[in-house]
Amino acid sequence: MEHPPSLSGGLCPPPGEQTRLNRNPLALRALFEAPESAVLRREVRGETFARSSWEASGEARLVLDRFRDAGDASCCFVRLAPGEGSTRLVVEGAYGLESCASGGWLIRPVDAWRPVYWIPRFPTLRRCDAQGRILTEEPATLQGFRPTLEESSIEIAGRGDASLDCTVWRFPADASGFIGELQRPLRLELQPIFMLASHTSLCGPAGIYNYLVPGDVYENRFDWRRKRKICSELEAYSLYLALLGLETATGKKVYRLLKQQILLSVIARQTADGSWCHGEWTDFMESHYRFHNGGMLLLETALQEGANGTIGDALRRAASVLSRCTDRTDIGLWFFHDSLEQSVEMTEKSGISWVPSRVLGKSPATKMILNSHVDAIVTLDRYREVTGDGQYSEQVASALTATRKLLALRPAEWLYRLLYWAVGLTLLPQPEAERLPLVLRALKRVTRNTLIPQLHRVKRRFPRMVMPGGLIERHLSRLHFGVNYHSVTTTPPVSWIWRASGVVSRAKTSKASSRARSKRSPTLACSGIGLNRSSHKPRATGLRRSTRSVRSNPRSHIGVTWPRQC
Repeated sequence: MEHPPSLSGGLCPPPGEQTRLNRNPLALRALFEAPESAVLRREVRGETFARSSWEASGEARLVLDRFRDAGDASCCFVRLAPGEGSTRLVVEGAYGLESCASGGWLIRPVDAWRPVYWIPRFPTLRRCDAQGRILTEEPATLQGFRPTLEESSIEIAGRGDASLDCTVWRFPADASGFIGELQRPLRLELQPIFMLASHTSLCGPAGIYNYLVPGDVYENRFDWRRKRKICSELEAYSLYLALLGLETATGKKVYRLLKQQILLSVIARQTADGSWCHGEWTDFMESHYRFHNGGMLLLETALQEGANGTIGDALRRAASVLSRCTDRTDIGLWFFHDSLEQSVEMTEKSGISWVPSRVLGKSPATKMILNSHVDAIVTLDRYREVTGDGQYSEQVASALTATRKLLALRPAEWLYRLLYWAVGLTLLPQPEAERLPLVLRALKRVTRNTLIPQLHRVKRRFPRMVMPGGLIERHLSRLHFGVNYHSVTTTPPVSWIWRASGVVSRAKTSKASSRARSKRSPTLACSGIGLNRSSHKPRATGLRRSTRSVRSNPRSHIGVTWPRQC
């Protein structure tokens, strides 16, 4: 009887001969050559890169990235179906296994003409749901490395309820310079770099593959509510900026290669209409437009580095999607926070804490979340600057007008001053809170448990974002109250949009904010917040310090100045 072919190009052993190993061996050479029998799922091509994905014999899914301007270097993401027993990775010829200074392992040949393989992260066992969100993950177990003159193999233990993921780079002899760059990293390259979306740190080139799984960029964290990892274009943008900085600082070509792979992953995950889906809070894969904007900003940055038809087409489709995700209010155009806001029915199904209202003439499902709205303005306006396409200029102008009008609202000053004095008690550091008199400690507890959950009712009756003292709220709806959004999420977009529009708003500021601005370089004043002119561009580092300062001293939200390096 004839047996089905394995990925190594040989035959599967007869059932009677299968003992401890019950998976077909994976020949590394074969991973980079799609067999004729493979079912091609999708292909993305650009001027210098290409991605193809296929299923192999029903036992593996492979995603292959090729880079023509890098000596035909290529990277393969392999996902093996769940199964007990072990898997062997086999490479023909005499090879040795050694640690890579930039992370991971190198499989180096004795013969210089053979390719070098880089495994940046050890194979990982993962369980995913039907939408590709990661539910669990843990490193696989290495059972042995067996080098011989004819072939070398790595044996890895599998598990019946989890897929086995492995990422392998192949550098032909002509691309051996990349191996030298990986083996001699500077100290700068191994320092942790803060990632904006997941609040984790990227450490070294191999750290990219804590986020890039297999072929898609995920947040490197399990969300606190549903305990799963989701794909995020905002995380991809953070990675791209970090790699761009490392490329500029070191001059190494390997970072251009890794940048192209992040870019390719974002383009490949884009749907036919130009959007990206995430499913962060629901099971029906809603889109979050902060993530969508991150994908657009990445494409815009890449397009500025060099004209590319594939990037330009992906960017145009993404801009078209974003321009349609809006609500017409009494104060102007307002951009949605997520796709759930497109209808009351979708929002109700999501299970999110939410109260419908028509404040300022908005649609009932629109939550009027400030940071997402301003971020969309900046993203679309930058699209015009990068591409010269001004078809969305009227929308940007209307949305900018809505932002100015909302930030200028100052109703019920005496009421908000009293309420936010009480709210300020809940933001005190623990040592200072413990020194409060008994009456104020009791008021602090009542405020936290009773007043803050009802603030949305006051904001619905007297709509206002900028509070006495300078704190900018995030939304007008019944969502969580988080002071961290003032410095981490709200301030940078506001500074970008004020810079982009060429408008300097001289609003009323407290004495504390005036003192804070006088100690720093020239800033733009926006409703009591000092916004540094040098901080118009988002970067992936330096975010924790501002967050920590707000936590340690809640009163510092009066006159906050965004750190220069952000």
